[in-house]
Amino acid sequence: MKERTIPLRILKDEALLRNLSPQCPAYPVIENDYYRRKAGYWGETQIDYYLRLLPHQNKYYILNDLRIPFQGSFFQIDSLILTTRYCLVIESKNIKGILFFDGVFDQLIRINGDTEEAFEDPITQAQNILLQLQAILLKLIPNLPFDYIVSVASNKTILKSDVKTIKRVCHASSLVQKIIKLDDYYTDDVIQTFEIEEVCNFLLKLHSPEQQNILEIYRLKERDILKGVLCQKCRGKMELVNVRWICCHCGNCSQDAHLQKLMDYFLIFRPSITNKQLRTFLEITSRRVAYRILTSSQLTWSGEGKARVYFAPTSLVPANMTFGEGEQYEI
Repeated sequence: MKERTIPLRILKDEALLRNLSPQCPAYPVIENDYYRRKAGYWGETQIDYYLRLLPHQNKYYILNDLRIPFQGSFFQIDSLILTTRYCLVIESKNIKGILFFDGVFDQLIRINGDTEEAFEDPITQAQNILLQLQAILLKLIPNLPFDYIVSVASNKTILKSDVKTIKRVCHASSLVQKIIKLDDYYTDDVIQTFEIEEVCNFLLKLHSPEQQNILEIYRLKERDILKGVLCQKCRGKMELVNVRWICCHCGNCSQDAHLQKLMDYFLIFRPSITNKQLRTFLEITSRRVAYRILTSSQLTWSGEGKARVYFAPTSLVPANMTFGEGEQYEI
């Protein structure tokens, strides 16, 4: 019912890294945040990968990446599964090392070599999500049981606890088996299919994607962002010669190197751009060349002459993300 897409925050971080000098004080902070979020996203994609193994898939209604308002704040759901018998929240974690689930103090302790680090308990996180979700859906589905599973993305992560059994924590590879056991436990139909669809539509209307000013988050100024088109091979400045961008350092050529820079503008600054703003950002002087770039990019626009404004595509989020060797591992 709602596909998982790359979080916009990851794309914004990525755009900043392409347009900041590595010597900028904020660069290592952004880089660390980017790889941490990318690892978290990979962990969530493992849920999607293994859920494809569910038998009788037409009885499961799945919504991913929900951000729901509740009493002046928001809560996030990695994956939500609705059936006629129960509602299931899946909380994803992608953390390396040995994970010790402390049942006394309700915390997660990561043991990595000689160091120990405390994390918020994902079991408590999932239970808190259930409380908020139940409150929101109480009138729509008052009798439907709610349950949760904590999915740990990598099989290389070792799970330990001071509790004899943790029935609701598993590696992502065991997720389907856990759900099949829930199917055997919740045997009675409580709602009908049309009611599930009503709940899904209700949650989709509540879903509120986060709007973030990425410059404010990292306390950056517009002057910190590098101007001009940068070479993808050596990060040197490129010059527009006729209809081609040519790198002044390595000689690399491209006809569309400006497209990524244009999308980065939308991600970093604002969802609209003028001819003058584009010229400043790309460091080109010709208004006609800027006009040709903007019109060939097939952007929607409004206004005429110098007052014309071009708008970002409806979605800047690509359908999927490729992971390089080693990038799929944990935080």
